[in-house]
Amino acid sequence: MNNSAAVNGSPLLARQNVTQIAGLLIIVGIIILVLLAIAAILAVARSHRTAEWATKNQNKLTTLRNVNNVAQKVNLSKDEKNMLWEICRTQLVPNIEYLIHTPVKLMDFFHKHYIYINEKNYTSEQVYTFFTLLYKLEQAHSNSKEINSSRNIPDKTELFFTDKYGRKFPLKLLYHDKNVQCVQMSDSFMSLENKPKELDKITLLFVIFENLFYKMPVRVVRYQTATNGVHQMMLTHTTDLERLNRRSAKRIRTKQTCYFSSVKIEKGAKEGELVYLPSEKKHEGIISDISGDGCSLLTKLPIKADQNIYMEFSFDPLHKDTIIGLICGSEKNLTNDMYTLHIKFLKIGLEVKNRIFAYVYNFS
Repeated sequence: MNNSAAVNGSPLLARQNVTQIAGLLIIVGIIILVLLAIAAILAVARSHRTAEWATKNQNKLTTLRNVNNVAQKVNLSKDEKNMLWEICRTQLVPNIEYLIHTPVKLMDFFHKHYIYINEKNYTSEQVYTFFTLLYKLEQAHSNSKEINSSRNIPDKTELFFTDKYGRKFPLKLLYHDKNVQCVQMSDSFMSLENKPKELDKITLLFVIFENLFYKMPVRVVRYQTATNGVHQMMLTHTTDLERLNRRSAKRIRTKQTCYFSSVKIEKGAKEGELVYLPSEKKHEGIISDISGDGCSLLTKLPIKADQNIYMEFSFDPLHKDTIIGLICGSEKNLTNDMYTLHIKFLKIGLEVKNRIFAYVYNFS
């Protein structure tokens, strides 16, 4: 007699059937739970993509986690991250991860905090950190707008052509279509004896948005005169745009009177120390643009590069500021016979730098 086989209707067989059914129900239950979990995750993901969810999330007050995410993305220093967290807590800033993509609103909060830190008499080092933080956040937004094709250059953008003598000639992009760029030529460019010929390759410089500098190699297609008498140069398009030096500070154009003089350098009492002695004879000039790191100076004097220079100026009526700089470049403007000196600041006090920052950002 075979005892290993269960008899139909026996208690043993009934117990086996119950066990199998229970196991099957457990498996089905697990599958249902997994499917429900997946459906819930997908529903949440879909809701997170809605405009309503995005608006709600970006309007929440900034958390430390938001600040840490921005600090990592923008590569903030420890002091800059702490300053950002302080600004967000003090000014009740909405989600900073979204706000950095809205420059106007971001600037409003920074302007409010600049008033606050002046009332609290922050140190020059803290104010400097405030401005370096602001510039990094600005650049994070600007970098997201980088372009890689001449077809994306905004109309009316100012372009510059530099000839073999280092002279810079302004041009203006009027418009472009899918085939060519139409550029308006200045009178000084038109009067060039060695003006680029048709089919010649040339290189133009331009700046867009927040200090995004580019070099653009193109080819001259033809010259023409519009019905309104404007002289035009037609250029090819290119995707070979080169992003140039990324400035460490924001620069703006201005027309600020200044005084400058030559500088004599002597060795100081300490080893390796240099003493800069400005000449008593000063000349008047005009600062045409400025940042915390340098400026451009207009003068009628034919001053050459690679010389030190002393400057006096005032962007704040309560202070007369001075700096020592190095003339990195000098070029003649043929339209007015003025020389433009490109100056890098060598010796500048932190308070002076902060006052320049305040002027550049219109916080003065």
